Amino acid sequence: MAANENVDEVWVMLSPQSPFKQDKTMLPDETRLELLNKSFAGIKNLKVSDFELNLPTPSYTFKTLSSLKESYPAYTFSLIFGIDILEHFLNWQNAVQIIENHKLFAYLRPGYEDDLDLVLSKLEAGYNSIKKKAAPDLFDQLKIINGPLVDISSTEIWEKVRNKEDFSALVPNPVYDYLNKITI
Repeated sequence: MAANENVDEVWVMLSPQSPFKQDKTMLPDETRLELLNKSFAGIKNLKVSDFELNLPTPSYTFKTLSSLKESYPAYTFSLIFGIDILEHFLNWQNAVQIIENHKLFAYLRPGYEDDLDLVLSKLEAGYNSIKKKAAPDLFDQLKIINGPLVDISSTEIWEKVRNKEDFSALVPNPVYDYLNKITI
């Protein structure tokens, strides 16, 4: 996150099953929450939250953001996600309202640098074709976060866990220890 973005706290939100991933099997919510807590323990200004688990399903980001604003009216909420989301962002339910009402931070990931201009121009064209006249410019709402590029995916980690391969270099030590204790 750029220093000038003035973010007081980052909430890592444990989400229920994504409407786009209904065919995926997931660990129980309690286990996933424990993994998040172990992953982010001790990081200043970061909070792991199960807020979204208490909302009706299916889980839609715009509903979560609306519920957060209702529950915490003094807060301003933004959305942080991996850059790979941008290609399909306008397929999300109420994506335009999310863009119009929230700052978006897309974290650059390895392999997306070459196609970034094309993805951004398609997103901008799509947004401009369906937004309200008075809506903010896409690039007033969307910032690309250039940070360390870490080439690790959750799919890669879970494949190694399932295949009983060493994944210790891919996760924090407490997460590695915890996953080795539970039956997956």
